[in-house]
Amino acid sequence: MTDLLPMPQTNSLDFQSIQQDMQSPRDLAPVIQAYEIWDARYCELTPRPFLCRKCILADQQFVRILTFESDGRPVRKYACKAFDHPYLY
Repeated sequence: MTDLLPMPQTNSLDFQSIQQDMQSPRDLAPVIQAYEIWDARYCELTPRPFLCRKCILADQQFVRILTFESDGRPVRKYACKAFDHPYLY
């Protein structure tokens, strides 16, 4: 039987420096999440069906906007927003 090669030297992980490099939610810009609903009859699937219907009838997109409190808690708001990229069939 042959001798095993020695294990290579590896540095231990420095978790504090990794955590400092990570971005926390409160450092992020607001996130806009578009609902892919193009027919007002399906607005019942959203948290704000009446607003969703209003958006679609105004040829806008129903979106959820996530912002973050100073402690990292998300705040959800809903709005109508003009299409960034018009939907194509």
